[in-house]
Amino acid sequence: MHTPEPAKTLQVDDSSARRNQTGGPTSGTQVKGRPYAHAVQMAPIQRRIGPTNDTTLAGRPSPEQWAQQIAVAVVDVIAGRKDPRSLQRWMTTDVYGSLRASVSAARGGRGSLPALAMTSRICPVSNETFEFAVTVWDQNRARAVAGRLVRLRDRWQLCELETH
Repeated sequence: MHTPEPAKTLQVDDSSARRNQTGGPTSGTQVKGRPYAHAVQMAPIQRRIGPTNDTTLAGRPSPEQWAQQIAVAVVDVIAGRKDPRSLQRWMTTDVYGSLRASVSAARGGRGSLPALAMTSRICPVSNETFEFAVTVWDQNRARAVAGRLVRLRDRWQLCELETH
């Protein structure tokens, strides 16, 4: 019987790896002749090498990637840059209802630059459940997004959400 080796971590320090999951620019980038307001210098990204664990879904983002992507999308919805219906499939009806309530209370920010995921932490509760916390930079402030992901058939679903 073959026992897989534990995954190794590789430090990557190249400009293409310094982009966040949504493909945002790095510091020093200009948008329409002006410095990109959200651009920050980020620490090197750590990538896993070797066998993946059984919590990833074939051809789907890992829970870490998914947590960052959903956190940025939630902040964009709250800021009015994204339609909340675009996230409905990815969350429970309770979470979606509370997100819609927070959107109706917020002012519209359409046309502004998208949010950026800065840091993230994820903690496995079980093979089917993960809890996460992501710091998201939105315009001139940082926002905290925390939640719980549950595997639902072939995808991750957000079943708890907290933003500040």
